[in-house]
Amino acid sequence: MKRNQYVIGCLLFFVIGAYLWKIKADGLEKIVYHAADAKKDNAEDERKENQVLFEIGKEVVTKADIEWEYQLIVRELENASVRRDGSLAFSLSQPESISIKKKLASSLIERKVLYAAIQRDESFNMADPNRYISCLTQWKEVVDREHIVNQNDRNRLKNRLCERSVLEQYMTERLFKDLRIEDSDVGKYYEANKSQLRHFESVNIKHILFVDEPTAKRWRSALTVQNFSEMAKIHSITPEGKIGGRLGPFMKGMLPAVFDIAFNMKVGEISDILRSNYGYHVILLEEKNQKRTLDLDSARAEIIRILQKKKRETIYDAWLEQALASVRVSGPKTNI
Repeated sequence: MKRNQYVIGCLLFFVIGAYLWKIKADGLEKIVYHAADAKKDNAEDERKENQVLFEIGKEVVTKADIEWEYQLIVRELENASVRRDGSLAFSLSQPESISIKKKLASSLIERKVLYAAIQRDESFNMADPNRYISCLTQWKEVVDREHIVNQNDRNRLKNRLCERSVLEQYMTERLFKDLRIEDSDVGKYYEANKSQLRHFESVNIKHILFVDEPTAKRWRSALTVQNFSEMAKIHSITPEGKIGGRLGPFMKGMLPAVFDIAFNMKVGEISDILRSNYGYHVILLEEKNQKRTLDLDSARAEIIRILQKKKRETIYDAWLEQALASVRVSGPKTNI
């Protein structure tokens, strides 16, 4: 009897031990498999990020490079779109995001191709340390200000800033060095485009932005042409309040839509309270400048600027075409 109890006890111990071992082993197996799957997923994500999209000479452009440029643009757009309450005034749809990434890819390829072409020009001293003082100074300022610690991001930023800087130096010293606009070209352009060369209607105003509606209602009835500047200095929460609220001259569409009402006002007229995303405005129209056609002397500077821009674009396009013919570009390897 005792012997049977002993045997049964041993069997139970063995069975329970085997069962517990199986549970433990299965659990460990699942943990091992989950860890392996996670490692596999991370490796797959890293492989996708480092996937080469384009080869430009000896350089490559990866999916991560395009994504980094995209995030840089998004942050700039966000910083420029923050309302007074801290919310964002913009968002991007998926088609817009894809379109931006494609444009960034084209821009990045263009920059890399031109930079590679410059490196082949032995008459342009790329080794001169002075060429990199400005871009490296700017790079350090951005790295410190934005607390960029990722080495890949730091390198991408440095490349972006310094490649652009060197390209600008090359264009100034080589491409546009001998660019000239003749007086005869200015005269021809003026005669052909006289109807387009005009001062468009613009206005000069004084402006007060009140902190809230009750404050705006309290002081609107007290505003006059004579005291407007002093009231702006006291009550306006905008920087121009310090100079009496003066703004302009500006044309319609140059400032937020709330200011367009000034073009329908009479000189000396003070508007009602106007509401916008920025707060509560009151505007005084000081001066209205009528549209008029410019004579040749008045239009000369603008014509020279237009002709210079056209010549630069022609020279640049020819340079880019030549660079694309001499620098090997392959891709894309996959969708952006």
